[in-house]
Amino acid sequence: GDEFSVILPKTDAVQAKLIMDRITGSADKENLKSIVISVAAGYATKTSPDQNIDEIIKIAENNMYSDKINTGKRMRRKTFELITVNLFEKYSYEQDQSERMKKLAARIGSAMGLSKDQISTLETISYYHDIGKIIIPPRLLNRPSDLSLEEYDLVQRHVEAGYQIMKSQEEYSSIAIYVLSHHERWDGNGYPRKQKGHEIPLLSRILAVLDAYTAMTGNLPYKKSLSTDSAIMELKKNAGLQFDPEVVDIFTGILLEEEI
Repeated sequence: GDEFSVILPKTDAVQAKLIMDRITGSADKENLKSIVISVAAGYATKTSPDQNIDEIIKIAENNMYSDKINTGKRMRRKTFELITVNLFEKYSYEQDQSERMKKLAARIGSAMGLSKDQISTLETISYYHDIGKIIIPPRLLNRPSDLSLEEYDLVQRHVEAGYQIMKSQEEYSSIAIYVLSHHERWDGNGYPRKQKGHEIPLLSRILAVLDAYTAMTGNLPYKKSLSTDSAIMELKKNAGLQFDPEVVDIFTGILLEEEI
């Protein structure tokens, strides 16, 4: 980014801080869709004729770089939040599906004997699993069939976009891999890395089943929803092909028991 220096004659530290806060505050209010504008700033004051101006400038510069580190973290978090809000505002069914998946994640995680940390991670990735769909044009996202090879390739890239978005957040960087792998298939015909069987992370294998079930039974604009019984039949039919058969067995058992 660009760097600017401002000289403020007859301005003490308190006044300099107020001016700096006003500048950074104005930038915080400017958002262009999913683009966040930020300003990192630092200041220093010369309070004695004996002080070297070059040293004062260096102090201000160091303060600016320190602020830049903190501002970068805030900016990445704000961008992440804006992407999520924009995605859910554009496609309300995505939020509905994510919320349903998060609830189901806790139930299947418990049934599979996952640890509390694993269940918490599964809930998080369930909610943000499709955040990468922000890169897909509405005309494609609302028309998942009859796509050209080029269009289908773009749709598939949402997992890589989601991975990068999750990686940008320090608290999610270690779990982003599960988002990347949630469209892999048990038989190795998924994407993006053609992983198969137990090569696919367990949480991604669970996520794939939850994603498919909530999509089949949800209120999507481009297809009719299935009943729970019909969705169970589809999951079982694809166990060992698309899905981990053990995950399907446990999950369908939960559905039959609780009629979710």
